[in-house]
Parts: sequence; C-alpha cells; structure tokens
Amino acid sequence: MDCLTIDVGQTGIRILDSRGRVRHLPRASLHLNFPGAAQSLATALVDGIQGDEELTNANKPLRLAMSVTGFTRQGGRELLNRLSAVLPIERAVVVSDLIATHLTAHDQEFGVTLIAGTGLTALASSPHGVRVLGGTGWLLGDIGGGFWIGSSGLREALSFDDGTGGSRYLHEAALKSFGSIRDALAEMYAQPSPVKQVAEFAPLVAAGAHSGDAVSLRIWEQAVEESAKMIVSAVRDCGDAHPPATVVTGGLVREASLFQTPLKAILEPFTDVRFESGSVLPRCSSFLNLDSSSCFADFMVTHDSAA
Repeated sequence: MDCLTIDVGQTGIRILDSRGRVRHLPRASLHLNFPGAAQSLATALVDGIQGDEELTNANKPLRLAMSVTGFTRQGGRELLNRLSAVLPIERAVVVSDLIATHLTAHDQEFGVTLIAGTGLTALASSPHGVRVLGGTGWLLGDIGGGFWIGSSGLREALSFDDGTGGSRYLHEAALKSFGSIRDALAEMYAQPSPVKQVAEFAPLVAAGAHSGDAVSLRIWEQAVEESAKMIVSAVRDCGDAHPPATVVTGGLVREASLFQTPLKAILEPFTDVRFESGSVLPRCSSFLNLDSSSCFADFMVTHDSAA
C-alpha cells in the first residue's frame, strides 16, 4: 500500500511517496472556496499521480495525507470526492497547511505555531480550544508575509519611478528582474493569481536590507512587527500560567538577521521561540490517524473506502 504525503502551497504542489521521492508540480494557488478550485486541484493531483509509472496500478490502494493552503471543509470534501472517484483511495485526510505544520512541529498538540511564508498565519492550541489568526489571504490580509514584502518592495520601486519617493535600490532591482516594471505588472494582473510572481521579489527586498537600503530594511522591520503581534495575541489566547512554546516556520525563517533575531528579541518576555526551516512534508503522514474526535476536526476532512 502506498502512502502519499501531499503539500499544496501557494506556489506549487509537492508529492512525497513512501520511497522518499518528491515530485514537484507547478500550479498557481487558488483558495478552495474559489469556484472551480477543488476541481482544478483534483485534476492536477490525478495527473501528477497517474503520470508516475510506479503509482498507475489501478489495483494498488492509496493512503493520502494532504496539507492544503486555502483549506475549507466544503472545498476539501469536494476535492476528496473527486479524487476518490478516480483513484483507489483507502484512506485520505486533508487538513489546512497550518494544522499540518502545527501537528508536526509540536511534540504535543498544545502550543503556538506561526507560518511566516508567502502569507502569515498563526494557530493557538490549548485546553481552551483552537484559534486561528490571520491567514486571510493576499487581498486583505497576510501583512508581513512574503507576498506583502514583495508587493511592498514593488510599490516602493514604482514610487521611485514616479519620482514620489521610494527606493532607488528596489527600483534598480525591479528593472534588472523584470525589464519594464509596468509591463511586468500588466502580466501579473493577467494571471489568475499574482501571488507567486510578487512573492519572488521578497528575496530582493531582503538583499536590499542587507546592503543597507533603508526602505528595504523598514519593510522587513514591519514584517517582524506583524509576526510578533500575531504571536503575542496567540500566546495570550492560550491563557495558561506558563506561556506555551512557539514554533515559527516558513520561508521568512531563512533570514536569520532580518527575521529570526529581531523577532526572538521582541518575543522574549512572552514565549520561548523555536525556528524550523526544514520541510514538514516527511512528517505529515502522522495526521492520517486524525478523526472527527480531534480538536482539529473543524480544520480537516477525511475519506475511508469502507465508510
């Protein structure tokens, strides 16, 4: 029996099989509530799985442990219904990416987790319940995440181009990266989601901060402040006499001096912080045992062939 661990992120899909092979599928992220998103994701997954010669045996049962950015229970059910109609699934569990990260980051389920990646979202889990903070998407939320950093950098590049302020460094970085900034923006607006292209500018903002560009540094400082505010709120929500441990993961963690060090300094009075930059994908199969009795039941859907 094959166990596939699947991570559906904002910039693509990764599939880990039971032999340790990872397959990458490029795909623009769509929130599962978006019309057609579940169908589109199911099609991409079926094509990816059936395109692997070692997984094309229709008689071979599959177990799927799937983490999905933009998870909703309704969208998750539709996704599993579409997958089970085509693939020989014995058992499947679909959870939000935040739950997957939380359960693989903490030895016990109680604690605080922050995903500081393309977006910004946190979870507080305690005997009092489970609370999710942020994660409202690039349009109205995710302030402080990679997309926000990238878009803030591009905004400053455009401001310099207009002569209304901004950053010369970021303007030059944008020109080097895109050629014409406005042509690049027109292309972004034409995409179903601009998230990936915009977030890819975040490392250039980091490079600007490292080189001493004040505007770039200010953007990263605000990203740290937003992360800190979210964690402090999550810690307070736990309401315990002893502050819960906090795990911070995601792409921003790669920036030690710009992100880790200042964030840890801010949070020192509130919680112990551990940073994890490695992938949680190899550990996600652990939540195959989750069921409706879990305190995370509102953030997951399951499928059993015998049910």
